Amino acid sequence: MELRQGSEAAADYAIRFCTLAVQSGWNDAALWAVFRAGLNPALQEELACDMKATSLSQFVATAIRLDNLRRQHQVGTQASAAARPRVRMDYHDHRKEVPERMQLGRSRLAAQGHRPRVQMRLCYHCGASGHLSPRCPERPSLAQVWDCAIDLLPNASPPKGRIYPLSLPESKAMEDYIETALAAGHIRPSTSPAAAGFFFVGKKDGGLRPCIDYRGLNAVTVRYPYPLPLVPAALE
Repeated sequence: MELRQGSEAAADYAIRFCTLAVQSGWNDAALWAVFRAGLNPALQEELACDMKATSLSQFVATAIRLDNLRRQHQVGTQASAAARPRVRMDYHDHRKEVPERMQLGRSRLAAQGHRPRVQMRLCYHCGASGHLSPRCPERPSLAQVWDCAIDLLPNASPPKGRIYPLSLPESKAMEDYIETALAAGHIRPSTSPAAAGFFFVGKKDGGLRPCIDYRGLNAVTVRYPYPLPLVPAALE
């Protein structure tokens, strides 16, 4: 078994690894070596300084946590560089300038409106001082940006999940998948009475693909009245 993380997130790499590891029959020591060898070289260097993991699952969770921190740091660095104001030397008469009147039908008005915030180092989002736009407290969190409601039909209630029988390899793959997804932040514990069935189907390469049965929820969901775009068009 040979896997490579490449440019994908460690969480996605770990999910592929756990799915194939169940079918391999190898012990934890061998799986540990394969997982570590397939990680990004930069992530391997950081893991070399963290020797707290005593099991394969702990090592996988640590790799995901460090990779998430690295990616968040890269996004924050790029955002800070983009928000850093550029200094420009303007040689002009510093006498009192007469405010320019509003000019309709010209694009210069928008540029003039945002220029004071840039010159005074104010937040581009809310206009307050003391912080820049990437760290603005009024900006919605990532969860608020991506969360979306599912509208149900009138008098409909969320369905209860079905229980599927799983074999021993499937149960082990499900536990590894849930543990990895929790560590990556893709899922979170829930106390909701509504649920959907979770099971695995076999792949051509011998691995297991996780599947969630949303047919019960789809049956009571308000249909989207507009046609969905084709996959190639949505990816562009």
